[in-house]
Amino acid sequence: MLQQRVVGKLMRVSLLRLPSSLLGSIPVGTSQIVEGKEKSCFGESWRSLCCTSRIMRAKSSKSMDSSVVTVLKDKEYRDLSKPYERVLEKIKLRRDQLLRDEIQIVHPWLKPPILKDLISLGRVIDLATSTPVSMDIFHEPSEKDVWLKIICTKRPNQTDPQDIELDFLFVDEDIVCINKQPGVYTQPTGSDQTNCVMAALHFMYRDEKDECNDIVPRNVHRLDVGTSGTLVVALNKVASRRLGQQFEGKQVQKIYVAIVEGIVKEDTGTITCGLKTKTEGKLVRQIVSDDGKWSESKWRVIGRSKTHPFSLVEVKPLTGRTHQIRAHLGKIGHPLLVDALYGAREDVDGIIKRIPLHCSSMSFVHPATGKPFTVHAPLLGDMLEALEKIGIPPVLA
Repeated sequence: MLQQRVVGKLMRVSLLRLPSSLLGSIPVGTSQIVEGKEKSCFGESWRSLCCTSRIMRAKSSKSMDSSVVTVLKDKEYRDLSKPYERVLEKIKLRRDQLLRDEIQIVHPWLKPPILKDLISLGRVIDLATSTPVSMDIFHEPSEKDVWLKIICTKRPNQTDPQDIELDFLFVDEDIVCINKQPGVYTQPTGSDQTNCVMAALHFMYRDEKDECNDIVPRNVHRLDVGTSGTLVVALNKVASRRLGQQFEGKQVQKIYVAIVEGIVKEDTGTITCGLKTKTEGKLVRQIVSDDGKWSESKWRVIGRSKTHPFSLVEVKPLTGRTHQIRAHLGKIGHPLLVDALYGAREDVDGIIKRIPLHCSSMSFVHPATGKPFTVHAPLLGDMLEALEKIGIPPVLA
């Protein structure tokens, strides 16, 4: 299970970070056999420790309000690791229309194979008769206007949250910092509810049967699915609110590392422009526009390849617009490798398959201690291999 795979790393990080008064509560050891099943000693103690320390802080702190305690009973967030079921709004299928065509207009993510599965499972209901419809409605035009209700659950062939491996950088009772892998979403999306960091964390922390141990991870920011690096998640309401205020107030300093096309001549620079969202079919990108939202990024060159027309740059976004770094680097004529959306070539001779953008560090005020806090995320294997191929040392300082 996921918890067993990361327990060693959690132990190493947590023992260094937890208050000394609480360290004695953590037992030595990793796992034991309980009723024929392997169970993590650390995982159970971690839940208990988090719960106990929160209650102690809530009782002893005069400045804290009751929200510190109510977080233990919070049912506002569903368990993202469990199958998601929802009822879509009423869908009207007009005469002579095919359900598979009409549904693509209303819910593009509900692809024909998934819709067929839902019909076969009896999850497409005729509201007039309150009975499941037959497969005929998928293959043949409707003979009359029909109002339908569709009950969606976890979609076929999706990633099981317990199979998502997380690289923990820091863990305490208020926050979790992760070195996110590329190809994994931060949070559930319309097309994928389970292949995300939040589902994996909910699998580890949630315990709806025990309110005291039901820790609810909350995302306070996100990284694009193709971007790797530092991701911070709050473990209670107070931490979520305080971190959210910092992100909103632009008080969080983020540093990214990117491999770009071309040999960048200048050593440093600042990019400022307005960015406006443009939609072209299913593609959504940012374009430079005078009436767009103000954006600003600072950058500096870390290395230049002597064998390939590529450079390694460090970027500090001072605003937080969607695709800001990608759009900014494209604006100055040095788009990220393989980022065709912003002007790069898609084929770079097998150097790297994804957009080489990595959040290498993040600095903010810790929501519990009130002290400055910085977390660093080392480059992942695919970017290290890419840098080796083009002959640039992976220097992040």
